[in-house]
Amino acid sequence: MMSPRIFFLQLPAQLFLAFLPVIFNLNFSISSGQELVFHRAFESWNFKLILSSCIAVTIPLFIEIIRDFFFLHLNAVAYRALINNLIMVLTLLLPDVIIFTCVIPGRNIALFACIHQFRVLTVMSAAYGYLHIYGGPYFQQKKGAIWYVVGSLGHHLTLWQAFTSGPSLVMHYVANGFIFLAAVAFAPVAHYWFLDQYRIITSKSRAITTEEYYCNVYLISFILCIAGLGGVWILVGTPDFCHFSSPIIIGHNVIYGLFYVLISVFHQGIVRQNLIAEVRIFMIRLIFVEVIK
Repeated sequence: MMSPRIFFLQLPAQLFLAFLPVIFNLNFSISSGQELVFHRAFESWNFKLILSSCIAVTIPLFIEIIRDFFFLHLNAVAYRALINNLIMVLTLLLPDVIIFTCVIPGRNIALFACIHQFRVLTVMSAAYGYLHIYGGPYFQQKKGAIWYVVGSLGHHLTLWQAFTSGPSLVMHYVANGFIFLAAVAFAPVAHYWFLDQYRIITSKSRAITTEEYYCNVYLISFILCIAGLGGVWILVGTPDFCHFSSPIIIGHNVIYGLFYVLISVFHQGIVRQNLIAEVRIFMIRLIFVEVIK
């Protein structure tokens, strides 16, 4: 079992590892012909339009983050909203801004590969961390961490395969094997959680809690996001980084945008309602204290 302390200690280190190839200025193993394919994809107006749309959609996050900082001392609702907004910044806004301002102008394929895997690892970490913290004992079991550890290893190998001059094809299959094992380990965890939620709803013994609702939203959004990324990857022929093309680059960015929409609509909507209710209670208490004085 991975404790929250260990999780938050390994998370920055893991995300930092995603940028080591660029930090050490490693050579990206790619042919001149495939390099031209990347350049055409970066210059595609469709890709730039998708990036611009995702950036524009997430601009309100800055306002919400500032708001959450002001109300953070009120209760855990504002804190949860702040954490969720920071997750959205890491998964959508920050990568898109870096791609738009650094990758496209400099045609930096290596940086794009690092950003791509950074985003995947962030989505996985966000889902695992949220479920582990708010999902209770069920997601805090050892089986709840196996898929995260194995999947993270697989995605790190996928990145480093692109910077390996040796038998990169072997590492490609090994990385895909780890990712497949992570999916196999994750499937029963999600299955039994949803089965338990179904029993609670159909038996009408009690209503699902707010925490369970949030976990359901994150779990469903994560499953749809990973399934979408994998679906696009399979449709274009399961390429490694050295054989990426415009359809997979654009497709993956669209999937991340949909992930943001799902979280915003079904998670943030309830958080805002709870936050507004708590603010009203706080203001009523404040007025009541002033009246007594």
